[in-house]
Amino acid sequence: SDFIDMSSSLLLDQAKMVQDFQRMAGGHHLVSKEDFKRFYIAKAEDFGMVASDRDLNRQMKRFNAGGSEWLTFDEFAVMYLKVAAW
Repeated sequence: SDFIDMSSSLLLDQAKMVQDFQRMAGGHHLVSKEDFKRFYIAKAEDFGMVASDRDLNRQMKRFNAGGSEWLTFDEFAVMYLKVAAW
């Protein structure tokens, strides 16, 4: 059969996302926007892309419902998956 079971790789990606959130949150329940910006820019560079501060701030404004300087896990996950889509 040509069917490929991707469920384990998806779980690894989800586990990696949770692990990255926990690492950036440092034991708290929120990640600072500044920490996520550094992560996002580094990942963009890994893919040969340029992430401008202006574009990143616009994206964060769209997905940061509370408008605070912190990202909840849900907000982090949306932005993280955007990075993973590269």
